[in-house]
Amino acid sequence: MTSQREHNRRALNTDHLAENLGRRTILGGVVAVAAQPIRMLIQFVTTAILARLLVPADFGLVAMATAVTSFIGIFSEFGLTSATVQRSQIDQDTVSGLFFITVGIGCLLVPVVCGLAPLAAWFFDDPRVSGVIMALSIAFPLAALGSQHTALLLRSMRWMALQGAGLLGHASGAAAGLLIAWKTDLGYWSLVVTVLVANVVTLSTLWTVCRWRPSRVSDWRGARSALHFGVYLTGFSVVNFFHRQLDNIIIGSRFGASELGYYSRSYQLMLMPLNLFNGPLSSSVEPSLSRLQNEPERWRQALLDALGLVMFLGAGVAAGLIAGSGPLITIVYGPGWEKSVTIFQWLAASIFAGVPINAAGWIYMSLGRTKQMFIWSLAFVPMIGAGFLIAAPYGAVGIAAAYAVVLNILLIPCFAFATRGTPVSLGDTLKVILPLGLAGAIAALAGLLVSQPGSPALLQLLATATTSGLVYLALAGSIIARADVYAALRTRISTQLSDILGRIMEKAGPRSAS
Repeated sequence: MTSQREHNRRALNTDHLAENLGRRTILGGVVAVAAQPIRMLIQFVTTAILARLLVPADFGLVAMATAVTSFIGIFSEFGLTSATVQRSQIDQDTVSGLFFITVGIGCLLVPVVCGLAPLAAWFFDDPRVSGVIMALSIAFPLAALGSQHTALLLRSMRWMALQGAGLLGHASGAAAGLLIAWKTDLGYWSLVVTVLVANVVTLSTLWTVCRWRPSRVSDWRGARSALHFGVYLTGFSVVNFFHRQLDNIIIGSRFGASELGYYSRSYQLMLMPLNLFNGPLSSSVEPSLSRLQNEPERWRQALLDALGLVMFLGAGVAAGLIAGSGPLITIVYGPGWEKSVTIFQWLAASIFAGVPINAAGWIYMSLGRTKQMFIWSLAFVPMIGAGFLIAAPYGAVGIAAAYAVVLNILLIPCFAFATRGTPVSLGDTLKVILPLGLAGAIAALAGLLVSQPGSPALLQLLATATTSGLVYLALAGSIIARADVYAALRTRISTQLSDILGRIMEKAGPRSAS
């Protein structure tokens, strides 16, 4: 029987990953990307059914409570999950220390949130908000109890176990919420049950698949040094939270709910295809780069390969969304949403810079440079805010245009700051980003040129998407095939495809012989 000490040793050891790191990273991206549509399908089906069992006010009530808990949640694990993933070396004392600190913070937040609950109820003028906030606060210690197990699964690149735990929790929470909404008259409490059950099941699964357990800490130095990383990451998250809310606040306060509705629905539609690959790729790339932080040349090449891949996907998505904006809005939202088309086009244009700027976080995170990331956010967010204020008189369209313009202006300063003092240069990153961005812009223009406003929306979407897609694949494919900066990415993709085909042929061989 394996001892607990041996289980802990295996969970902490990542030496065996070095040999097939590239393959494991690609596998992680594939698993995460495959899990994302399943998660979205569960969410879509659950929302559709609950919308028929509950009233809109139930969703609004929980949304009010979530506005409070989402902000407080920034402080819930203090960046210590990422600290464990990023560190080149960890030991039992360090991870145990971070576990106890995280759980302590999670437990401390419960009375803090409960104390804020009556104030939130007064602000929203609904006493029910208080009870919902108090109930949701239980999720903080539940999440904290599984945070270091999540970090160890990420470090070990155990992608199937990690995604499986998340999907099982998501599905279990959805099933519990649907059952409560269907069989009882508890109304909005079914939405609270969904969140809490998801947390409990995810936690239980994480502790099952990751056999690491905390122990008494004899040396706190490792945990204390990791706090430095976490403090600045938390500071960045706080600043970024306000950046994500600022456009909604300006539009809502100056132009009201209708204008904000056009903007928010356009923004959500723009995010949907990005969420299929942006977050999933980051979840596999960051641990991989962190394992290479002491090998500068391998780290540099891995970063450029990942940046090339995410830029290839992002520029293609941006081209398709811009070209098909008109028919897409009509198909998804129906008549009466025509004003969203221009808003949506500008937001889609922001993807050309937004995707690589988001990927710049890989540099900071993998090298432990969260202080620099926090400093950059203190300059970045005010510049975004200034753009919003200048464009505010022009409504939601102006805000969307300002977002796209300012992001594209800040692209070069962003990477100039992020790459300073690292193995990769500003020139390296721009050689990867700019050609694919230009290919995407040309493809978007080509798609717009074939659009025929009088024809049925579905035919328009098919024509614009096909044109922009073919033009983009031709241009981007030519760039990747010829440019030296993509040589390693070409080799890696070719090797992985050959490996996959070889495995398929190997499995198919005995069957065909029989």
